[in-house]
Amino acid sequence: MNCQEARRELALLAGEDLGDYGREAEIKQHLAECPACRRRQKGMKSALTALSVTGVPATYDSVPSLWPTIRRRIARGDRSSAGPGWASAGPAIAGLAISAGLMVSIGLLLKRPAVHESAPTLKYSTALPGYAKSEAPEQKPESKEPTSNNRGSLKKTLLEEK
Repeated sequence: MNCQEARRELALLAGEDLGDYGREAEIKQHLAECPACRRRQKGMKSALTALSVTGVPATYDSVPSLWPTIRRRIARGDRSSAGPGWASAGPAIAGLAISAGLMVSIGLLLKRPAVHESAPTLKYSTALPGYAKSEAPEQKPESKEPTSNNRGSLKKTLLEEK
């Protein structure tokens, strides 16, 4: 064991919270060989002692540390209380994907312009005699250019040119 590994766990050893007796023996062996880590351990023990000595009586019941139990469970790879895994998340993810797809498709449908057939407009007034005539909308002058809209006038133009 090197100093870096030992220093990570010196506080647990000082507070008697290490819980792993094999690891505790390794750290104590290192402390016997390393004066720098031994000084650090002594400083931690004195700090813990100073913190635990207060003139005020405790207002709570002290419970044993949970760290040794947690460390053993981690070492064993115990995942019994880890909660639901990815296997149970499948239906939820599928539901979210379907919901997102529906929202996108509805959004695209609402964004599309509505198809309106334009109502036919009257170009000429069909007012009865004796009643007021309505104003006819302005008409564009017919062009002499041949287009698909004025086929009748195209025939007329061609006949006139002969």
